[in-house]
Amino acid sequence: MKKTLIIGGALALLLSLNAFASGFEKTLYYAEGQFSDVNENAWYAETVKNTFELGLMNGTGNGLFEPEGNVTVAEAITMASRACAINAGEDISEKDG
Repeated sequence: MKKTLIIGGALALLLSLNAFASGFEKTLYYAEGQFSDVNENAWYAETVKNTFELGLMNGTGNGLFEPEGNVTVAEAITMASRACAINAGEDISEKDG
């Protein structure tokens, strides 16, 4: 149950990013086609772009984002922690992860 709540909360946060992303500073640049598995016309493409540019998610490596993949509890906690740090004005660009 806790795992479902954590993952659900993280997903709600990510889906709402388009609405409040302007309050966060974008620190990375997303190039069109950066992730070969993200179709630029997909309903989630703008959210992928925002989560990358804000530093919340970096993809899975090898030019992939895996938008259809599962989110682990550790990944959900990492995203929530990054969002809290950004909201508090902390620079997360130099942190591991």
